[in-house]
Amino acid sequence: MKRLFWLSVGAGAGVYATHRVKRRVERFARSLTPESVAARAWPAGRARASG
Repeated sequence: MKRLFWLSVGAGAGVYATHRVKRRVERFARSLTPESVAARAWPAGRARASG
C-alpha cells in the first residue's frame, strides 16, 4: 500500500512539473517573436552607439 501511495505521489509530481515547464517554455517562445527581439535589440544598440 505504501508503494502505491508513493508511486501516485511521484506520478502527480511529474505531471505537475511537466505542466509548469510546458507553460514556461510556451511563455518564453511567445517572447521570441521577431518584433520583440528587434524591440529589445534596438535600445541596446542605441545605447552602445551613443556611448
